[in-house]
Amino acid sequence: MTDWWLPVAGVVVFLLVIGLWLGCRRPRNVYERAWLLSENELAFYRVLERVVDHRQYVIFCKTRLEDIVRVKNGVKNYHALRNRIKSRHIDFLICRRRDLTVWRAVELDDRSHETPNAMRSDALKDRVCAQAGIVLVRAQSKTVYRDEDIRTLLTG
Repeated sequence: MTDWWLPVAGVVVFLLVIGLWLGCRRPRNVYERAWLLSENELAFYRVLERVVDHRQYVIFCKTRLEDIVRVKNGVKNYHALRNRIKSRHIDFLICRRRDLTVWRAVELDDRSHETPNAMRSDALKDRVCAQAGIVLVRAQSKTVYRDEDIRTLLTG
């Protein structure tokens, strides 16, 4: 009667080992290749390639906002403010070739930008870029773009 705990302990250990084994197994083949740009983004990029002077500028796609803007040291809510920008990106950056400083940030707005969350995210990007002195321009997403329209958008 006093050894009743041995079988119970054995079952508990067995279940723990099985649980650990199942928990450690990683699923295979859970990743697949994704496209960097959607069809509309690619169409817009191709127009940017044509209208941007490549002797002076270089184009980058989907750059993290935190890579071009940072929260100033010593700001009271540093971590909260950093968390707001660290997982967001800018669709296209046009940087000066000589030093890779940002000349224009470009956001391509499609229907998904009409949702309340997207509108808040867009407003945040607008504020952050304005405070950092970065010119952010917005283009409406289309399937076809005219070179002259994009040139005008960029030069204001």
